[in-house]
Amino acid sequence: MKFKKFILFFSDLIFFIFIYLIILKLTNRPSVPIIAILLFTIFSFVFWYERFYEIELYFNRFIYFIKLIKINIVSFILFWGIWWLLLKTQWPVASRLLIILIFVFYGFIYSLTIRLLLGSFLLKSTNIYLLLTPKHKRFYKGKFQKYGKKPIELKNFEDIGKKVKKGILLISYFPSENVKTRAEMWENYFSQIFETKNKIMGRKVKALFLNIYNRELGIDFSSFYLDKIPSLEIHPYFKKYYLSIFKKIMDFFLFFLLLPLNALIFPIVYLAIVFKLGKPVVFKQLRIGKDLKLFPLFKYRTMRILSGTKENDVDEIHLNYIKTLLSEEENTPFVPNEITEVEKKVRKLKNRGEFDLLGLILRKLSLDELPQIFNVLRGEMSFIGPRPALPYEVKLYPTWALNRFNVIQGITGLWQVTGRGVMPLHTSLFLDCYYSLEVSFFLDLHILVKTISSILNISKVY
Repeated sequence: MKFKKFILFFSDLIFFIFIYLIILKLTNRPSVPIIAILLFTIFSFVFWYERFYEIELYFNRFIYFIKLIKINIVSFILFWGIWWLLLKTQWPVASRLLIILIFVFYGFIYSLTIRLLLGSFLLKSTNIYLLLTPKHKRFYKGKFQKYGKKPIELKNFEDIGKKVKKGILLISYFPSENVKTRAEMWENYFSQIFETKNKIMGRKVKALFLNIYNRELGIDFSSFYLDKIPSLEIHPYFKKYYLSIFKKIMDFFLFFLLLPLNALIFPIVYLAIVFKLGKPVVFKQLRIGKDLKLFPLFKYRTMRILSGTKENDVDEIHLNYIKTLLSEEENTPFVPNEITEVEKKVRKLKNRGEFDLLGLILRKLSLDELPQIFNVLRGEMSFIGPRPALPYEVKLYPTWALNRFNVIQGITGLWQVTGRGVMPLHTSLFLDCYYSLEVSFFLDLHILVKTISSILNISKVY
């Protein structure tokens, strides 16, 4: 799979150079190598971010075309923004006509012809394994089988370990007989994902899991949809080097990026909190971190009471609320092939007497979380990961949900940017567990980008 991605990248490089040189010749414009390098770098980065190097994308020409439009718009905005900054520093000026023609011929014509044909050819040479429900199998054979190699059909989960060697595994969620509620479904679903990952570990295989409830997860980075169901990617490896080295480098970079903002707003927030709520301005709330270890989480004060400063502190109102949220999906029946909705959604408690207008403003703007950049500096947290929970919350979690603590906890996470705190609790726990299993640079970057738009959607924050 990696080799086929390299072929696509190499094709992009060769044809970009070819198109650039041809346009230079036809328009008689001077060559500006730095502009060409910048353009190709931006295109390559956005291609990667939009999953344009994923072979399964070529099953669906419509999604490919929609993504291509988005890629060109984003690349165009990024390039002109960066170019404007370069002009301010007296970098060489390039022809606008040359740049526009590159977008036309490389961004659209090449991508809709040669690149699409190459991707389709690579898909045709990729092994496809099917472990699908009868409904999913019929849909795949009716719409997608003609674009790929003749699939190898599996009979059960055991066949994954025996027959799947390299390629793409399309797998449906098969609910166990004892699954009666939504809560049990999420546990069973994660169990099947975990089992599948172990079976393909170390092989050149990507598993694409299909479950109608994937729609509720709000996953918008999927490169394959079946019957309008987004797939959930499962990779045959753990990102050990990323977790141990590169993720920490990214954390330090973001720390120094946000440090000036924290220093700028601290005097204003300090005076406002002291005047409205009193001291302490920043308090330490004990949370559960990686491997279920306790650590003090720093927060700006947003309530008149200080809860969770000691290990045995329990906010009874919040505790009962968590119990209610957990019971919602535990009492919601599971119906195969149907989404059964719950009425309530997870969100921070509102309309509590302990809240003050200032506190609500800080929470809506997510400024109360800024001191946690020092938890990141201390190595207790990362910028991205599951949110660290309170000790009494964790005691209520189902056992399977403790997988979320296999990675370092974060300031922002996958379910925060997906639902901004408005998903059912078992659903959000599943997202945290999925992240802990599939953490990667792409997933972290996706969460980081989504966090910005999520913060702006302040109406969903309490």
